[in-house]
Amino acid sequence: MKRSLFKIILFGFLISFCQKPLSDRVVVVYNRPPRTLDPQLRSEVVTISVLSNIYEGLIDYTPDLKLTPCLAIQWHQVDSLNWEFELRKNVFFHNGKMLNSEDVLYSLNRTFSLPKTEISKLIHIIDTIYAIDQTKFIIKTRFPYQYLLTELNSIYIVPNGYNDFEKPVGTGPYKIGLITDDSIICYVNEQYWGKKPKIKKGIFRFVQDTENAIELLKKDSVNIVYGIPVEEYIKLKDSLRFVIRSGVSARYIQLNTKKFPFNLILLRQALSLAINRTEIVDRVYHSLAEPANQFIPEGVIGYIPEFLPLSFNPDSAERLLKNTGKRIKIRFYYGKSFK
Repeated sequence: MKRSLFKIILFGFLISFCQKPLSDRVVVVYNRPPRTLDPQLRSEVVTISVLSNIYEGLIDYTPDLKLTPCLAIQWHQVDSLNWEFELRKNVFFHNGKMLNSEDVLYSLNRTFSLPKTEISKLIHIIDTIYAIDQTKFIIKTRFPYQYLLTELNSIYIVPNGYNDFEKPVGTGPYKIGLITDDSIICYVNEQYWGKKPKIKKGIFRFVQDTENAIELLKKDSVNIVYGIPVEEYIKLKDSLRFVIRSGVSARYIQLNTKKFPFNLILLRQALSLAINRTEIVDRVYHSLAEPANQFIPEGVIGYIPEFLPLSFNPDSAERLLKNTGKRIKIRFYYGKSFK
């Protein structure tokens, strides 16, 4: 997953155009630039897809979503709360600094201290982090937590004390060479600790208009266009080469269960029964998705295969609404960016 040029992490199904075989130079088009170049702030798709070529975490995934060592070469549980990790040796950041335990401590503590980070779940789980020596460290959790390794995958490691993220410095297979308003140019990291990528230069271009992006592809100006709307895929699937891959996340409606009326469990049950997930998959996603019955997709650690499909039953939903004894009116807004 990490060893190819561009690690594309997706919501739902990936639909990309790929017009020509890849050479030693690849141009990938996104509809917008990353929200930040700070690897410990945002978790949305474009940001992660770009920065995952520059930065690395302690643990990675194989293409079939199995956990595999990355910057941490091995680990074990000392007891139910304490985990001991050992770092890979002779790993260098892009600025020449050698990776050590202090970089890990700084990166994790910095992530937890950022007030606007979207990667802060572990702050409520990790109790303390301390170094044993230059390559070994301990993470102690507040309670037994079997998904610690999975969560650590989302935290990228930066040099101890580093905070100039206009000039990103990681340990990844690519280094950023040039940043402009509408592109980011990356070059292969010749000192990379792992297998050297075959593609020596990668260019991320940011083109907001889908039609313009498709025209660039038809003219062979770019190699890959990411995130094509399903409607465009239906129109062009017979004339262009597509790559479709299943993603590792779910679309869902998030409710504030502390506020009325969403604090009413009968209302929440009624909303679930009123959603025709199969029809949404067929009509909105043109069968390029699957109805979800939990947050975690199949194949990912934490998925529970015993969960039954969620039912669509508008009559039962109406009865539950009446049983709340409340007159409830809810207005949903559908963002343009998700059409």
